[in-house]
Amino acid sequence: MFLGNYFNNIQKKYKQIYFSGISFNSNQVKKDNIFFAIKGNRIDGNNFILSAISNGAKIIITEKKINELRNGILFIQTKNIRKLLAEISFKIVKKFQIILLLLLVQMENHLLQIFIIKYQT
Repeated sequence: MFLGNYFNNIQKKYKQIYFSGISFNSNQVKKDNIFFAIKGNRIDGNNFILSAISNGAKIIITEKKINELRNGILFIQTKNIRKLLAEISFKIVKKFQIILLLLLVQMENHLLQIFIIKYQT
């Protein structure tokens, strides 16, 4: 997945950066994930950015005023991190639903062809 396919207001030079998934729990971050550093009432996800990076995050989304590439890690600042997480999650799920639907249609066509071949013989 590429940032440009999921983020509308991203600088052109960052649009082709690959990411493998998203997480808001630094313990669950995998290689090339986007980490959403969400500040809650009790816990601030910004305190876990280094942990997320050490677990493989290469893109950090935060509400703090950071918007640059540092040591190979892209930091993106947003005003509403929860809204952005919801939008990106929706786009990812929607894309995979379309892929799944296409696979099901292909399977159905294949099964129909097998049925026709068997019926003709």
